[in-house]
Amino acid sequence: MKKLIDFIKEARSNGFTTVREIPYHFPEGYQDLKAIFYSAGARNEVFAFIGVPQTAAPAGGFPSVVLIHGGDGCAYYEWVREWTNRGYLAIAPDFSAQYADGADRHAFNPNGGPRGYGSIDDFDSACPWLYFSVLSAMCAADVLYAHPQADRNAIFAQGISWGGFISLAFAAFEKRIKALSVIYSSAFISDSLWGRKRGLGALSAGALAAYNRTIDPQTYLKDIAVPVLFSAGTDDGAFTVNNRRRTAAKIPGRKAFSYRLNFQHGHAAGWSQPESAAFFRSVQTGQRMPSIAAVQRGAYAFAEADPAFAALSFVFTREDIRKKDICMWEERSAAAGKSVSLNGISAYFFTGKTSEGLVFSTDVFCTETASDGENGNGG
Repeated sequence: MKKLIDFIKEARSNGFTTVREIPYHFPEGYQDLKAIFYSAGARNEVFAFIGVPQTAAPAGGFPSVVLIHGGDGCAYYEWVREWTNRGYLAIAPDFSAQYADGADRHAFNPNGGPRGYGSIDDFDSACPWLYFSVLSAMCAADVLYAHPQADRNAIFAQGISWGGFISLAFAAFEKRIKALSVIYSSAFISDSLWGRKRGLGALSAGALAAYNRTIDPQTYLKDIAVPVLFSAGTDDGAFTVNNRRRTAAKIPGRKAFSYRLNFQHGHAAGWSQPESAAFFRSVQTGQRMPSIAAVQRGAYAFAEADPAFAALSFVFTREDIRKKDICMWEERSAAAGKSVSLNGISAYFFTGKTSEGLVFSTDVFCTETASDGENGNGG
């Protein structure tokens, strides 16, 4: 099968991305938004909602964001509104060959590309779902880039669940985005019970190797050059703590983390968290985010944290996150510079909450493999 880069080059050789607006009856409070179709390759059209902040544009235009939904999702105008309220021009495409027909946002779009979102059945086809999804996200970036009210130097992306999976590949190829927010997601899903139950466990060794080489974003992580924020809870049942940790380790550039004990897995829960906007602002303006780092000294660790954090926590497990997908985690209050014992602890991280309610953390630290040193959030 073709490489993703070759698929993209061929699909994007057919000219510019075109846009056509369609009528849509938005509920009260959303009437300023628009429903559109945009071209993705020579024969496909993707449905999306798009919106512009209802405030005066800053000098240079609004920052903008591509919103990539997860499994069983669709184009969400509520997600667009979340970001226009934050001052961003936002586009929320559908990535499952659907369009919004009145209240039904899952109506079949025959020209919308593959329907098998997250499928393993088409990975060796001429148009795998991941390939088309990356293409579609790049064409959505075209729409933002061409928008007269957009700042072309401030395009961002946010992916939730399967959308985060897609966004990791997208960020490796789309050089116009300035930062990425990945909520819940990781690469390496074949190394999880959830991935194996979805059918990856039934593939032959050769087919599994091909899947990991072409579809799983592990192949593309080394090419991500933009800052990435990872947000998740230790209780996530789809993407594991260890695979998320492995994913971050493979990305060569700046990483930041917003990990916590519990974080409900869902679209609204994901897009409502405020840390992504704070992260994007820091990248755009150069303003430093509150930073927190874990420092390990032998059998003890402590947090180095900015005074901006009103509260710190030490989150840990006594189970091996490399052998068990979902572990029992505990949380205790912590103080900057005060050591905690790592006796009997397998993995841990420190997390901090600001007076504004922003949660940032260190990456996850495995005690058995770590040497003395620091592991921070990349502030």
